[in-house]
Amino acid sequence: MATAVADEIIQANPCRVRGAGTNRRARRVEPATLDELEVLVTEMPAKYRALVLIGSWCGLRFGEMAELRRGTSTSRRSNSTSGAGWCASGER
Repeated sequence: MATAVADEIIQANPCRVRGAGTNRRARRVEPATLDELEVLVTEMPAKYRALVLIGSWCGLRFGEMAELRRGTSTSRRSNSTSGAGWCASGER
């Protein structure tokens, strides 16, 4: 819509909502350090360790991790895909 206004196709953007482009975090989120992650993983029951590692390294939220299924995921090169989405490991 901003492009249409800039190109003078329309006079004003009808989708403009006051304050919609600004948001503030309630608190700053600090990711776990490698040492904290190691402690967390070793203290978790064995069946949840892979979930913690995948979630922390890929930045997944709980709902995204809960959707992962062993039968629907594949691993190609540096990307892991599932029915719900994908994450890149950063290595090529």
